[in-house]
Amino acid sequence: MTSTTSMTSMTSTTSTVTTPGLTTTTAITTPASTTALECCACTPVRPTISVQQAEERAEQLARELQVDVSTLSSTIRKKTSAKDERPSAKMVGSIGIIMLSLTLGLVVVLDADYIYKVVKMIQKWRRIQRKLKLAKEKSASASVEPEGHGKIENDTNQT
Repeated sequence: MTSTTSMTSMTSTTSTVTTPGLTTTTAITTPASTTALECCACTPVRPTISVQQAEERAEQLARELQVDVSTLSSTIRKKTSAKDERPSAKMVGSIGIIMLSLTLGLVVVLDADYIYKVVKMIQKWRRIQRKLKLAKEKSASASVEPEGHGKIENDTNQT
C-alpha cells in the first residue's frame, strides 16, 4: 500500500543588485508545493524458529540473567547490624540491659523462699524414699529363709 501526500513549504530566493556606490539585496519568499511518495510500513521479515528453539532460548536467557541472591548487597545488609557509636545509643542500651537484669533478679529474689522450701521438701522426700526402700529390703530378706535352715538349728539344740 502506498500513499501520496502533498506538502506545502516556503521557498526563499535572494537576489543581489550591485551598482557603483550602492548594493541592494532583496529576499523573496514564495510558497512552493511538493508531492512526497511514502512507502508502506511493513513488518520486517524475520527468520521463523520453532517453539522448542524459542523455549531453549528463553531458558538460556533465564540462566544468563539469574542472580545469586546471597551475594546481593541488600541481603548482606539485612544480616549485618550497623554499629552505633553515639553516646545516647550506648546509654539506652545500657539502661535496657539494667532493666532486664533487675526484672529477672527481682523475680528470682521474690521466689527464693519458695524455691528453698521446694528444694528442702524434695530432699526430705528422697530421704523418706531411701528409708522405705531399705526397710522393704530388710523385711524381704528376713522373710525369705531357706526351709531346712530352721530345722537344722532345732536339731542341733536337741543333741
